[in-house]
Amino acid sequence: MSRRNRVVFILAILLASSALSAAEVQLTAVTLQAGKPVDINFSRTSRAPSQAAMQATLLYDNGKAAVKLSFEKMEPAVLFAGDISAYVLWAVTLDGSAENLGEVIADKKSASGSLQGYTGKKVFALMVTAEPFATVTRPTELVIFVSSEIRGTTVQKTPFSFTNFSTGYQPAIDSISGIQYNDDTPAAVKQANKAIEIAKKLDAAAVNPKAMDGATVAFGKAMAAAGNKKVMADQARVAAQLASQAIKDTIKANEAKAAAETEAKRLAEKAVLEQRATTAEGESQRIAQQLKEVQVQREVLASETKNLALLTEKLIAEKDAIAADRDAVKAEWDKVAADREAIKAEARRLAEKAVLEQRATTAEGESQRIAHGKSWPTKPKTWSCSRKSSPPRRAPSPPSAMPSGPTGKSSPPTVRP
Repeated sequence: MSRRNRVVFILAILLASSALSAAEVQLTAVTLQAGKPVDINFSRTSRAPSQAAMQATLLYDNGKAAVKLSFEKMEPAVLFAGDISAYVLWAVTLDGSAENLGEVIADKKSASGSLQGYTGKKVFALMVTAEPFATVTRPTELVIFVSSEIRGTTVQKTPFSFTNFSTGYQPAIDSISGIQYNDDTPAAVKQANKAIEIAKKLDAAAVNPKAMDGATVAFGKAMAAAGNKKVMADQARVAAQLASQAIKDTIKANEAKAAAETEAKRLAEKAVLEQRATTAEGESQRIAQQLKEVQVQREVLASETKNLALLTEKLIAEKDAIAADRDAVKAEWDKVAADREAIKAEARRLAEKAVLEQRATTAEGESQRIAHGKSWPTKPKTWSCSRKSSPPRRAPSPPSAMPSGPTGKSSPPTVRP
């Protein structure tokens, strides 16, 4: 493997490992007290120039905090190359929001300088990151410095983690720790060139054409003043500022458009949901009405079932009563039939008895007639009585059949003396 390839390989590994580690940074927020200044030192990360240093003084008064940052031996951010061209100071709160306090201008080798920024926050931490342009609204993962040691006073400190980084812009190299800016071209020219390049990619001229026209004119002047580095740097800074402003406006417009589209989508989804809710409510009411009707039908059916059960019980009772009556009638019929047979049998017996008695009577009469026929005298006998005599009675007639008595039996003939 050649030396160049080894360098590229090592830089790729460093870039990947640092990107992973920078996805979360540990910060310490301070709680400011009104009228009491706080001096803070910054800790340098592995990405920062190895000789660079930063300090800041914080003062909270009249509802806002003033941040005065000073730095020394900084190298231009354009050394990161790729999409990076500027440094930005951030005020970071515990809830994960970050406020851009301004650009840390380091446009030459071992640059020193200061920055005055303001924020309405009272509890926050500070950090410096490398950015594609100075007006970004969300920090990249390229953290250069973080606030750390507090000098000379006692304030409340709150450690916390910050992870709300943007990932849309990337450097060509991950660290400039051992690199210095030795290019003859002022760093401001490269910064302006990068800002204009990004602005064109975003079509910033469509949102803020005036700023883009001014940036183009200023950059042209910078390039025309090749023999005067101060003029080049001054015009390049103007071009960078105008391009950054155009980028900021474009991003804001795009965010507003995205927010409007999101809101329109939300409202459309809400309308759909409301329509569905209305439909569902109507359907629920219809189902409720159907359920009510079904309940009424069930109650009617239950009533009819109850009445049917009562009618069934009544019919069963009537059936049982009819069966009992039928059994009673049958028993009565059987009794009548038995009585009839008994009467018939009695009638036969009585008839047979009458015949036998009739025969007996006839036989007895015949016997008496025969007996009288043998013993009677030829002449009539003269009867005497102390009473007045009566004429002799007529001789009895021969026995004959006599009418039956009340009991149906034949009465014997009456013989008078």
